[in-house]
Amino acid sequence: MDRRLLSYELVRARREELTDARCKLEAVGEILEQILRVQMVLMARIDEEGIYALDAELGGVSMAQDGAMSFGVLLEMAIRRLRHM
Repeated sequence: MDRRLLSYELVRARREELTDARCKLEAVGEILEQILRVQMVLMARIDEEGIYALDAELGGVSMAQDGAMSFGVLLEMAIRRLRHM
Protein backbone atom coordinates (compact mmCIF):
# COMPACT_ATOMS: atom_id res chain seq x y z
CA MET A 1 0.00 0.00 0.00
CA ASP A 2 1.50 3.33 -0.94
CA ARG A 3 1.61 6.34 1.38
CA ARG A 4 -1.12 8.24 -0.36
CA LEU A 5 -3.60 5.35 -0.21
CA LEU A 6 -2.69 4.65 3.41
CA SER A 7 -3.25 8.31 4.33
CA TYR A 8 -6.60 8.29 2.55
CA GLU A 9 -7.73 5.14 4.39
CA LEU A 10 -6.64 6.54 7.77
CA VAL A 11 -8.56 9.78 7.17
CA ARG A 12 -11.65 7.87 6.02
CA ALA A 13 -11.58 5.59 9.07
CA ARG A 14 -11.11 8.55 11.40
CA ARG A 15 -14.00 10.41 9.76
CA GLU A 16 -16.26 7.40 10.31
CA GLU A 17 -15.19 7.20 13.96
CA LEU A 18 -15.94 10.90 14.44
CA THR A 19 -19.35 10.51 12.80
CA ASP A 20 -20.16 7.59 15.10
CA ALA A 21 -18.98 9.56 18.13
CA ARG A 22 -21.16 12.53 17.11
CA CYS A 23 -24.22 10.29 16.80
CA LYS A 24 -23.56 8.77 20.21
CA LEU A 25 -23.12 12.21 21.78
CA GLU A 26 -26.40 13.39 20.27
CA ALA A 27 -28.15 10.31 21.68
CA VAL A 28 -26.63 10.94 25.11
CA GLY A 29 -27.76 14.57 24.91
CA GLU A 30 -31.33 13.52 24.15
CA ILE A 31 -31.33 11.07 27.05
CA LEU A 32 -29.96 13.74 29.38
CA GLU A 33 -32.74 16.09 28.31
CA GLN A 34 -35.30 13.40 29.15
CA ILE A 35 -33.66 12.81 32.54
CA LEU A 36 -33.71 16.55 33.25
CA ARG A 37 -37.42 16.75 32.41
CA VAL A 38 -38.18 13.84 34.75
CA GLN A 39 -36.02 15.41 37.46
CA MET A 40 -37.92 18.69 37.19
CA VAL A 41 -41.26 16.89 37.48
CA LEU A 42 -40.07 14.94 40.53
CA MET A 43 -38.68 18.07 42.19
CA ALA A 44 -41.99 19.84 41.64
CA ARG A 45 -43.86 16.92 43.20
CA ILE A 46 -41.50 16.83 46.18
CA ASP A 47 -41.99 20.56 46.71
CA GLU A 48 -45.74 20.12 46.40
CA GLU A 49 -45.74 17.30 48.97
CA GLY A 50 -43.76 19.51 51.35
CA ILE A 51 -46.33 22.27 50.96
CA TYR A 52 -49.16 19.80 51.63
CA ALA A 53 -47.36 18.53 54.74
CA LEU A 54 -46.92 22.07 56.06
CA ASP A 55 -50.53 22.87 55.26
CA ALA A 56 -51.69 19.77 57.15
CA GLU A 57 -49.51 20.71 60.11
CA LEU A 58 -51.03 24.18 60.19
CA GLY A 59 -54.52 22.82 59.73
CA GLY A 60 -55.02 24.88 56.60
CA VAL A 61 -54.78 28.24 58.38
CA SER A 62 -52.56 31.24 57.85
CA MET A 63 -52.57 30.94 54.09
CA ALA A 64 -52.28 33.99 51.90
CA GLN A 65 -55.01 34.77 49.39
CA ASP A 66 -53.13 33.02 46.59
CA GLY A 67 -52.78 29.83 48.64
CA ALA A 68 -49.14 30.38 49.58
CA MET A 69 -48.01 30.56 53.19
CA SER A 70 -46.40 33.76 54.35
CA PHE A 71 -42.72 33.92 55.17
CA GLY A 72 -43.53 34.57 58.82
CA VAL A 73 -45.61 31.41 59.10
CA LEU A 74 -42.93 29.33 57.42
CA LEU A 75 -40.25 30.81 59.69
CA GLU A 76 -42.32 30.06 62.78
CA MET A 77 -42.81 26.46 61.65
CA ALA A 78 -39.09 26.05 61.01
CA ILE A 79 -38.26 27.38 64.47
CA ARG A 80 -40.75 24.98 66.07
CA ARG A 81 -39.25 22.04 64.23
CA LEU A 82 -35.72 23.01 65.20
CA ARG A 83 -36.72 23.28 68.85
CA HIS A 84 -38.13 19.74 68.79
CA MET A 85 -34.97 18.20 67.30
